[in-house]
Amino acid sequence: MDRYDLTVIGGGSAGLTIASGAASFGARVALIEKDKMGGDCLNYGCVPTKALIRSATVAATVRQSEKYGIKISGLEVDFSAVVGRMRQVVNKIAEHDSPERFRSMGVDVLLGQAEFKNANELRIGDNTISSKKIVIATGSRAAVPPIPGLSETGFITNVEALQLDALPKSLVILGGGPIGLEFAQVFARLGASVTVIEMFPQLLPREDAEAAEIVRGSLVNEGIHFMLGSKVVQAKARENGKVVVVEKDGNQVEVACEEIFVATGRQPNVEIPGLHTIGIETGKTEIVVDSNLRTSVPHIFAAGDVKGGLQFTHVAGYEGKVVVRNTLFPIKQHVDYRFVPWTIYTDPEIAHVGLTEREARDRNGQVYVYTAPFQEVDRAVIDGEAEGFVKVVADKKGRIIGAHVVGEHAGELIQELVFAMHQQIPIGKISEVIHAYPTKVEGLRKAADMYWKERLFDGGMASMLKKSAGLHDEGLEMKKLSILIALFVAVCDRILKVLSNRSLLHGSFGLIHFARLHNYGATLGILRGDRLLLVGIGTVVFAVLVAMLFKLRLPSIWFWIGWALLMGGTVGNLLNRLIYGYVTDMLQIPGYPAIFNLADVGIRTGVIIMLIGYWRWSRRSRLKGSSKSPSQTSMFDDAGKHVGFCDLI
Repeated sequence: MDRYDLTVIGGGSAGLTIASGAASFGARVALIEKDKMGGDCLNYGCVPTKALIRSATVAATVRQSEKYGIKISGLEVDFSAVVGRMRQVVNKIAEHDSPERFRSMGVDVLLGQAEFKNANELRIGDNTISSKKIVIATGSRAAVPPIPGLSETGFITNVEALQLDALPKSLVILGGGPIGLEFAQVFARLGASVTVIEMFPQLLPREDAEAAEIVRGSLVNEGIHFMLGSKVVQAKARENGKVVVVEKDGNQVEVACEEIFVATGRQPNVEIPGLHTIGIETGKTEIVVDSNLRTSVPHIFAAGDVKGGLQFTHVAGYEGKVVVRNTLFPIKQHVDYRFVPWTIYTDPEIAHVGLTEREARDRNGQVYVYTAPFQEVDRAVIDGEAEGFVKVVADKKGRIIGAHVVGEHAGELIQELVFAMHQQIPIGKISEVIHAYPTKVEGLRKAADMYWKERLFDGGMASMLKKSAGLHDEGLEMKKLSILIALFVAVCDRILKVLSNRSLLHGSFGLIHFARLHNYGATLGILRGDRLLLVGIGTVVFAVLVAMLFKLRLPSIWFWIGWALLMGGTVGNLLNRLIYGYVTDMLQIPGYPAIFNLADVGIRTGVIIMLIGYWRWSRRSRLKGSSKSPSQTSMFDDAGKHVGFCDLI
């Protein structure tokens, strides 16, 4: 009897990852496969369907060629040639998953049905092996609903559909999920008449409602008929084809077709002889595992579709890596599905990671949604693929909790957002990344830009301007606020430009340098001393303009103390620059006297005190739940008493 450190049952994505990974660490590994290496994905799922989608997309592009100024007369789809190309692609990729390749890695590949003799021994035909640890990775298959007459009438699933040699003239597809819609569009573009029947009122019920509606509209434009909120209650065979009886709102209607395609979900393959006799717990259809992917039998693990949950090839590969670590090493790893992306390969594609907008609102309450339509992305307009959008759902700190992309190549575009979520990079940081132009990834940048626009117009500088003006948020239009902020930046910039020939918007000149310590050790060094005159003048001039324009009344004594120090420091610097230089030259006195250093200290201290004052006012306003502006609320008077300059003297 051969003895192994690890035995894997199933040669799909999870099984192959586990076998190759464990063997690379020196473990003696056996891999058991009863059908074809590569599993459902390579042979009946991801690879062949995407090959069909590519051919169907080419056919659709040719039909739309006049939109791009290209006239093509006649289009003929050779279905047998399309299927032939698909099989060539599968055979090419199958080389990576072949038994020979895995044997070259040191894995013993055993072909046949596995059977549990006990918790450590497996029988494969006439061969019996023993293993310290075992992993079940047997995948899943199409789930068939118990519809009366369906088995007698006959139907196809994704497996049989990929073995067709002729294109059916008409199909009824049961199920409006990813598999059903991908095949619906493929068959429609290749020339079949397609009807999709879905029990739920929305296609793709796990997706964002807006995204699902865009895909539905696109498929309807291609001639696909949908029956939503409908249930198939019976299937019948007729001489000239098949019929399904569809019920909606108590009414029944018959839909005729040449073939019935079942795409109503997946069912885990748990039918392994001896599985239940060794005490492995199963749920309704799946093997039950913990967060380490361990089953109820401690040395037996499960990964991939067989354990239910997210049934995606990339999830199975991820779980395979977790199992390698948990079976070979003492420090265990828990699975984390928070950042799992998935893509539906319709045209337009839908890519999704994290929570939908509805889920996020149900769980988190207040969320922030930033949407950038591809109609505003130049490359999408150039390519004639402006349908769709980028939607990012974030919390109040800008952390991404969900993202959706609808459009061409959405599966590729979503990855930047997946990385940002995984690394806990807030959405605002994406706005700071330079994205090449013109590319569709600019849609991500535009969505991130909306975060800053919202912060600018609803908080921060805009909030202070609104509150100083005594205006309520709903009373100030966005355009007016934009002009106000633009004037603020422009006034400061022009003043500084005239006085120092430097620009606030260009060069290395900056108003605040938090990390720079000035040579005055007793100060905080927030502002550069050699340009305090310019800063002071710019600040005071703008402050006076705002005060005159809005009849400014500061909300607390903190603001007035800071204001007085700021203006006093500015006057001190004026004396320093305009008078003291002449006096020192005349009297030949070296250095700066201490009195003028106080001017710098005054400006810095004034700025700090005003920031503290604003923080204290904002904090109290939030605690009270107040929506009053600074001109309506005082920090030391609950009655909201105004503090004018005359009140202080």
